[in-house]
Amino acid sequence: MDNNYYQLSGVSGAQYPAYSQPDPLERELITSYDEAMKKGFDALKKMSINELRALNENPDRLSSFLKESFVAQPMVATMINCREKVKNEADANLKFGPDLDEARQNVQQKYEELQELQSSYKDGNKVYLQLCQKFNPQNIAQGLLDSVGKIDEESEKIAETFLSGEKDLDGFLDEYIRHRTLSHAQKTKHEKLTNQLEKLHQANYFQS
Repeated sequence: MDNNYYQLSGVSGAQYPAYSQPDPLERELITSYDEAMKKGFDALKKMSINELRALNENPDRLSSFLKESFVAQPMVATMINCREKVKNEADANLKFGPDLDEARQNVQQKYEELQELQSSYKDGNKVYLQLCQKFNPQNIAQGLLDSVGKIDEESEKIAETFLSGEKDLDGFLDEYIRHRTLSHAQKTKHEKLTNQLEKLHQANYFQS
């Protein structure tokens, strides 16, 4: 703002730090106000003492002078100009509306796709963990051992049915030999797998 204004008004510019970096609209209003003040002071300087006294003694004339010279006309013009600028910026922002709606829809679609992928991942991970548990070497070895125990129990039941006379000799031998053969095969598999796992442990392949 003009230093002459600060001197005439008795106001120091340092008291208003907001004027140091105003935004564009504020700067335009300040500039318009400065120009209006300068125009008014220039008009006052050109008046004689009698004209100044007459102006001061006539409130209506003084009010009219202030409106025309100091503030009203230039400030109104500036405010209209600022309003037009704001309107133009608002209209320009409205043009982004369709693009924003499209972007919002794309984000929503991507989010839904992400939800589906997360659901698929959870299902796949569940199956993966089940398969890992099923085909874990230790679990396989334990499964073979459990199978041997069940087969041996069935063999004992078959022997009991033969001893009680519920089975004839041929039926007993056929079923009993089949169970004992299967039990022996499962035991052999268990022993081989256990030996292999032990070697892997010794080679630090598995963590204890």
